[in-house]
Amino acid sequence: MFYLEYLPEFDNYGIKKSDLEKTSETPDIRLKQKDAIKLGQKEPKVTVAFLMGQDKSKDGTEYYTVDTDYLKAVLATGADIRFLDYDHTSKQLKGCEGLILPGGSFVSPEIFYFLQTGEHDKITSKRASAYIHAVISAQVDHNNMPILGICAGAQMIGGLHNLHMHRSLKDEHPSNTVHKSKEDYAHDVVVDKNSPLYQIMDLKESRIHVNSRHSEAMVEEGLQKFFPSDMTVYAVSPEDNIPEAWGNEKRHILCIQWHPENLAAKGDQSMQRIYNWLTDEAVKHSKEKHLDFLDFKSRLIRDY
Repeated sequence: MFYLEYLPEFDNYGIKKSDLEKTSETPDIRLKQKDAIKLGQKEPKVTVAFLMGQDKSKDGTEYYTVDTDYLKAVLATGADIRFLDYDHTSKQLKGCEGLILPGGSFVSPEIFYFLQTGEHDKITSKRASAYIHAVISAQVDHNNMPILGICAGAQMIGGLHNLHMHRSLKDEHPSNTVHKSKEDYAHDVVVDKNSPLYQIMDLKESRIHVNSRHSEAMVEEGLQKFFPSDMTVYAVSPEDNIPEAWGNEKRHILCIQWHPENLAAKGDQSMQRIYNWLTDEAVKHSKEKHLDFLDFKSRLIRDY
């Protein structure tokens, strides 16, 4: 078993990539119990998977990493966390009931962009490939395991469901709205009152303030109609109509373009409820899987 360590250089938690490369088995990666408790873990009721990010230290050492605010947001929901690296995503999902795909900087597949086409098998980013394998495994191998995508994770899910992306908002869709900012509140978002997200966040009004750290974005909803997709847009940036949240309620998918974990860490309960949703859906998924097993066992005994 492998455990994440606190990394002062990055002010997050992580593990050296080289440590995982030494094993020939599928690595089981977790938080130390004392760290989980320190970060606010409640009594775990379900296990969710989290695909790690990556950082490189000044001396060139490469790490898999997880931002602390992500950990706090997930642990506060009553979930235990298993971490996925980029080489064993499908196998590491076994035993998990939900999946979180965080944000991060990497090269998306060409076919995801509105103005470009390409092939999935030409992916040059190992990280992008891990996102794709994790999503496909969660949906196909694990019977629509609930998925929460944040920022780049949301974009990857959207791309796999045939939503297209602007490669550069600054060049392809300029507006006065600042989508790449270090501020806690960068711009407004309007959430559809009839969408699942409005209910999930328990909102009282449709306009909310969000942070924003992306240079790419999904193509505005008016153009998406030309490409068949099972995703529904839940929220947009009102000044330029850029999608800010989307998903598929039946397939238990929720995608958020901003970073709710950072706002939740500052006490915003509506943002924390986004992570609560994932754990609640994971619990339902676990119970349904158990009932399916009991039904199978019952039919097997009856037929015998």
